[in-house]
Amino acid sequence: MTGNRISTIFSVAIPDTFTSNYQSLLQKSLSIGILARACAIFRVGDIYIYREKLDTPNLRASRLIFKLLSYLETPQYLRKHLYRREPGLRHVGMLPPLRTPHHKEKIAVEDMEIGSVREGVVVGRKKGLQQVYVGLDEDVWIEDSKELQGRVTVRIKNKRGKRIFGEVVDKFEVPDYWGFRIHVSTKSLSKLLRSIKYPLKIFTSRRGRSISEVYKDLKAHLSISRETMVVFGGPYRGIYEILEEEDATPEELGDYVVNTVPGQGTETIRVEEAVYITLGLLNGLRR
Repeated sequence: MTGNRISTIFSVAIPDTFTSNYQSLLQKSLSIGILARACAIFRVGDIYIYREKLDTPNLRASRLIFKLLSYLETPQYLRKHLYRREPGLRHVGMLPPLRTPHHKEKIAVEDMEIGSVREGVVVGRKKGLQQVYVGLDEDVWIEDSKELQGRVTVRIKNKRGKRIFGEVVDKFEVPDYWGFRIHVSTKSLSKLLRSIKYPLKIFTSRRGRSISEVYKDLKAHLSISRETMVVFGGPYRGIYEILEEEDATPEELGDYVVNTVPGQGTETIRVEEAVYITLGLLNGLRR
């Protein structure tokens, strides 16, 4: 879970077979871009990638999903500092930007506001201080810590002379939605769900109850749940088929099994489409 992160609403679990119904890297990239955008719109805090089949894990697919989601979650001004050119990122220029609050634009120091929070990357150390690039035309200096490296969240404290000083803050304490984390699990779905604690777990399935049937109870539970885990099946197998191999059922692992598209007009619904539809409905029920 995301701890005390007050600005997130949902977490989602998707299988490592998520992109297996697509042939080309472009198709896979576009589907991951749609997923990232859906998760950002509905303020997803954590994305879990679980192993649909333990005996044949989809390691290459998991790495691609993780890489692209991480790249898209990173503010644009930091990407050249954190990512090298590689084949898996070939089509990122075609993917929609998230435009979340932590995706701020590069600005001049004179336009900076004291107290503002920005994502940054540690670029150097000098005389007990660490130098952090945060998308300004001047770097920010923070107290040195051997534990700090790579990406950090920084609040601007003040400007003394020509230097800007800041402090590292816990991104979970930022009141705005501050992006999602991605977890590549080595566990099966049932083991993953038993290892993480959420006050409300919802499974999506064509075999589930129509969302209209559980509308009142689900709305009541959503209104009091601090954060909700939503679980999705794969392109070729739903959650019942996946869990059957693990001698488990969604009913014993979660609170609801719902069909969010009763009477669907297509043979199948893609995972990224299911995420958009389901989170949109659940988000509306919370209001």
